[in-house]
Amino acid sequence: MKKSILFFFCAFLVFACADKKTTPASEGTETPAPTPTDEEMEEEEDMEEEVAEESSPIIDGINAGSIFKQSCSVCHGLDGKLGANGSKDLSVSVLPIEERVTIITNGKGLMTPFGSILSAEEIQAVAKYTLQLKK
Repeated sequence: MKKSILFFFCAFLVFACADKKTTPASEGTETPAPTPTDEEMEEEEDMEEEVAEESSPIIDGINAGSIFKQSCSVCHGLDGKLGANGSKDLSVSVLPIEERVTIITNGKGLMTPFGSILSAEEIQAVAKYTLQLKK
C-alpha cells in the first residue's frame, strides 16, 4: 500500500513539473544575428583548419595524442598541467624537442623511461605533441 501511494505521488510530481515551462519575458523580441558572408565563412574555415593542423593528435602518422593520454596523462594530465608525482607543467616548459625526447626515452626522477616501451618514432611524436600543450 505504501509503495502504491509513493508511486502515485512520484508520478504526480513528474507530470506536474513537466507541464510547467518557463519562458523568458523577452522571447520573440530578439534581433536575428547578421548572416556571415561567404568570404567570412571561408576565412573562419581556414582558421579552424590551421588550428586543427597545429593541435592535431596525429604527428608524423602516429597518434601521439593517444599515446600521451595513455602513458603520460596520469601524471601530467590531459592538458599537461596536472603536476602529479612531481611531474612538470608541460604547458610552461621551455625545453627544446631534443631534451624532451631524452627525458621521455630515459625518464627523470619518478618518470618512467619509455625507451624500451615506445619506438623512437613514437617518442619523437609524443615530444612534438607536448609542444602543443603550451597553448
